[in-house]
Amino acid sequence: MTFAEAITTCLQKYFDVTGRASRSEYWWFYFGIVAFVLVFVLLSFAAPAPGAVRLLVFIAFLGLLPPHLAVMIRRLHDIDLRGWWILIAILPFGGLALLVMTVLPGTEGPNRFGPDPTDRRGGPGSAPPRVSKTPLRPTSIPRVRPGRRE
Repeated sequence: MTFAEAITTCLQKYFDVTGRASRSEYWWFYFGIVAFVLVFVLLSFAAPAPGAVRLLVFIAFLGLLPPHLAVMIRRLHDIDLRGWWILIAILPFGGLALLVMTVLPGTEGPNRFGPDPTDRRGGPGSAPPRVSKTPLRPTSIPRVRPGRRE
């Protein structure tokens, strides 16, 4: 999934916590939010009224919070965990555990939350498996047998 596809998908699924989200969908959207906030915070330092710009950035960030939480829950669904695991972030080191969970690869094939978002098993558009056309041959490395001189 590309950056633009991830942003579009996550904004279209603003409150949708059903289904699964691939790692690329989650991380592209996450980096999009970080880039958005970073750019506007840096611009606020050059603005004549930085407090007003920062307030607008904060309001926009609050507006991006629901789709971020929704895609995070769908990401947890991809590793076959319930969305309630998102609450682990309120515990000490829970954010680190949540980070690890979002990096883990999803379960292959369908799980209880829906079909595989990446369809690793060869769906439409996937490349066929690579098969070598050369037969396997024994190597030509000479064997050395202990105790024998040749």
